[in-house]
Amino acid sequence: MKKFLSKINRGLILFFALVIGLSVYLVALEVSRAGEKEEIRSVCLTYLEDFCDWVPLPEEHRFPGPGTGPSAYLSSIRDEVGENLYESEDALSFELDRLMTMYETQRSVGSYIRSVDKVVQFGPTISYADDTVYVQVQTLTTVDYDVMSDSSVKSESWQSTDTFALKKQNGEWKIYFSQLDIPIW
Repeated sequence: MKKFLSKINRGLILFFALVIGLSVYLVALEVSRAGEKEEIRSVCLTYLEDFCDWVPLPEEHRFPGPGTGPSAYLSSIRDEVGENLYESEDALSFELDRLMTMYETQRSVGSYIRSVDKVVQFGPTISYADDTVYVQVQTLTTVDYDVMSDSSVKSESWQSTDTFALKKQNGEWKIYFSQLDIPIW
């Protein structure tokens, strides 16, 4: 046996040991991530669904008044918006500012979104980078809206790509950035 081992190139033995070790590591990494992928998918799709519910400005909040208006509506949903977000004031401020911009644009243009529906066509595609997970979802986005100038209801649909970035916080995956394809006119 000693003669056999002395004839084999030591570099070749080291190479095979390295390949086997790397293979074991990569398989173990994928097995550990497999359980997380369903949680990540769930967080992203739940947030996407919730965001579609927040985009339409309720009729009672379309015009400012005591306890009404876009600011009052945002205050009422603030905790709900922050529920799946990474606990930083930047993430929450970004999402609330984006919603406020949508509400103000709807008011200035005179077209109010009635509903937003996003149907997942493909994905999510999940990729890891250090402590961050990036998720892309291909959706069919449909927006129904009122046009106040002629009292009509219109609908538009298009293919879109929605992107999320998540980090783990207290053992749970949380969204710290999202790029959602929703019109702002």
